Amino acid sequence: MTALRLQSAALDRLMPMHLQLDRTGRLLHAGPTLRRLMHDVCFDGATLLDLFDVRGLQPVTSFDTLRGMTGSALHLRGRHPEGIKFRGLIVDMDEAAEGDEPLRGPATAAYVLNLSLGLNELSTLSDTSLTAADFPATDMVADMLYLIEANSAAMGEARRLIGRLQEAQTESERLALTDDLTGLGNRRTLDSVLRRYSVRARPFAVTHIDLDDFKLINDTHGHSAGDRVLRGVAKVLSEETRESDTVVRAGGDEFVLILDDITDPAVVERVAARIIARLSAAEVSGAPGITVSGSLGTTLSSFYTRPDGARMLRDADVALYASKAAGRARHVLWYEGLTHGLGDTSEEAAG
Repeated sequence: MTALRLQSAALDRLMPMHLQLDRTGRLLHAGPTLRRLMHDVCFDGATLLDLFDVRGLQPVTSFDTLRGMTGSALHLRGRHPEGIKFRGLIVDMDEAAEGDEPLRGPATAAYVLNLSLGLNELSTLSDTSLTAADFPATDMVADMLYLIEANSAAMGEARRLIGRLQEAQTESERLALTDDLTGLGNRRTLDSVLRRYSVRARPFAVTHIDLDDFKLINDTHGHSAGDRVLRGVAKVLSEETRESDTVVRAGGDEFVLILDDITDPAVVERVAARIIARLSAAEVSGAPGITVSGSLGTTLSSFYTRPDGARMLRDADVALYASKAAGRARHVLWYEGLTHGLGDTSEEAAG
């Protein structure tokens, strides 16, 4: 029978994780998949035991020992990178089965060591660019890699879907707290922020703003003109407050400011004066013939032993109506006993 000579190219196709060794255990050739898996290892000129810890039934400390283990199952662990484990089978290319001529490998190779990965080692492939195409179709690793790739694709799609759902949820929550016309916070935002401030030790002020004769603007110039005014007012309020403050449209032509870390009434008076001046400017109305003004009422948490957001909002409302009763386009600071100009006390107005 004629000896079969297997070229390295054929072995690379059949066993892409094989090693070819000479009689001393020096590496002559490494399969392409093994090179890619151990890409940071220099195979050229190294010996098998330089690169791997080898065990059969017992540790292999010399290549002489390994020669006697041809045809037996081996367990190998790569030294570089540390930790990758292989199963292996080594064949003496000059050794023939009884009655056969020797199998011949590449001209100088005396041994061929074929390696495979155990199932527990498949996770190491996630850090490489190896795919099922790097393994022969007969290797179950190819099937497992296909499953891993399919699972990875499915998980990636699931993550993208979850991301889109989270974005949609965030946007939905934002819209639920946002006034469509002005882009400011809405009544839900106001209630949420007031509850938060009510349990904090940080001081704050509540300013209630109501536009003067806004219904007349709508009736005379139309609702589109009224909408332009509301957007202009929102712009002014946003520009005259800080990032830490909260500006909301409470409904209709009413706005509320929650001014963070405010204890000095003089600071609130200055902010109110700037707002009143800018509301009367042409930039707010957006059209000639439209006059805009606003009345403001404010209370500070420092006025109360135990500040309560709902109570403060009612008191700011009392101060607002007091400012309207005093002539409009004014600011009134709440104080105990203040009436809103209709004969009610603040206690009665709160009710």
